[in-house]
Amino acid sequence: MFLPYFNFKENPFKLTIDLAYLYLGHHHEEANAHLTYAVSEGEGFIVITGERGVGKTTVCRSFLEGLGKNVETAYIDRSTSNPQKLLLYINAEFKIRSKTATIKDLADALNEFLMQKKIEGKKVAVFIDDAHRLNSDVLEQVRLISNLETTKDKLLQLVLIGEPKLSVMLNSNELRQIGQRVSVGYRIDPFTYDETVAYIQHRLTIASKGPPLRFDPKAVRRIYKYSLGIPLYINVACDRALEIAYRRKFNHIDSDIAKATIRYLRERAETGKSKFRNRRLLGAIAAISCLMFVTAIAAFYFRYNSDQNSSTGVIAVKKVPLASVQSTETPVRSVLSSPESPEPLVTKEDLPLEPVQPDQPAVSAETPDGSDVEHSSAPMMPHSVPAETSVSSADSTDLEQESVAMMTHSVPAETSAPFSDRSDVEQRSAPMIYSVQVGAFRRTENAEDLIAQLAVKGYSAQIVKIPDSQDRLWFTVRIGDHPTLESAEKQAGMFMEEENMKAFVRPYNAF
Repeated sequence: MFLPYFNFKENPFKLTIDLAYLYLGHHHEEANAHLTYAVSEGEGFIVITGERGVGKTTVCRSFLEGLGKNVETAYIDRSTSNPQKLLLYINAEFKIRSKTATIKDLADALNEFLMQKKIEGKKVAVFIDDAHRLNSDVLEQVRLISNLETTKDKLLQLVLIGEPKLSVMLNSNELRQIGQRVSVGYRIDPFTYDETVAYIQHRLTIASKGPPLRFDPKAVRRIYKYSLGIPLYINVACDRALEIAYRRKFNHIDSDIAKATIRYLRERAETGKSKFRNRRLLGAIAAISCLMFVTAIAAFYFRYNSDQNSSTGVIAVKKVPLASVQSTETPVRSVLSSPESPEPLVTKEDLPLEPVQPDQPAVSAETPDGSDVEHSSAPMMPHSVPAETSVSSADSTDLEQESVAMMTHSVPAETSAPFSDRSDVEQRSAPMIYSVQVGAFRRTENAEDLIAQLAVKGYSAQIVKIPDSQDRLWFTVRIGDHPTLESAEKQAGMFMEEENMKAFVRPYNAF
């Protein structure tokens, strides 16, 4: 509608993915670099996370476009709660046929396909989008197919794409076996303000037939504040701003148009929420009404059955003259009482109260050495010395001195030299073999940002520059070096548990 007015070839802010409008912020570039490294190095499990609309799918689609013919790929964008359907989707993408649709036959057919591609010298990668919607059964099936490997290499590389709660799921105790296999992970953050300005200008330039439409800086600031730098919401706001500008016959987007746009979007969101609340309220009222109706039917049914049972249980009574009734009447007391008068029942109030023994006062006894020892009424534990063994005062003194010496020897002195433990000294003098890595970036400013975040939390991190197998320089962030694999895994586990972030044990000064 507004395309001819603004001299557009097409809508620059359409919501569908179009790689012709691809714009990568520095976080998107980092995600692309992580994918390139993982696939080229043959890493088994890769996880890419980010908020809804931040551009995860766009990054992965653009990465797939750049892959060569030596990599076979499948992109699964249909979530399922059935492990069998997941295998069906994967095999359908690779055009794999199996004898039956059972999980075993599907997995066997996939394994045979992977072995054939390995012989041909090709790699196979499966991208699973919206992985945060998969349940534990499907994720367990993902773990099982990741076991398809030779003695040296992985036959299949799995890339899980999802919202941030995917990382929380993989770090949970239930799915820890999958989380421990993640070798490469990255979270895509939204655009900065400067990237938002460049993103809007980039899309306007591509879509325009001539000079692009102008967005005032104040308008862009309002759109950025509303969208928080998420590309999806930027597109929604800019598209609506173009419609309002067209209706007002404006040839640019100013602050007032941006303000009206955001007001409209927020009102629409509130309307959608109120409609959802109304639907929930109507559903609750309908459920309560059904429950009350069922309860009334049940009460009527049970009462009707009770009346029927009482009517069938009536016994016919023969009318007897009053005189005969009086002559044959038996006193109630004579019927209830037994021939022998029983003893009266004893009630709880008639029971005598048990006297409470008062606490015995402490008795002070004098010991042979003249000191007073306080004895309580509680029984004393028997002494370890037998009763028939007598100990003289001199022996007692010797024993006391010996016990004091033993106690003094068992308690380490406060002035002892630090790191006196032999194992500790050996550990400090041993060469460092492993490091705990919490991030790897192609841009040094991203590594410095992570170090600043860790410093606030009390971690002493450092940047280690390491080239990969293709001589690409990486800025890795590491929080500790260790001489043993056990100590490195312990620190990595504690870091992941406390910070809910991924940590990897890497060789010292190497990937």
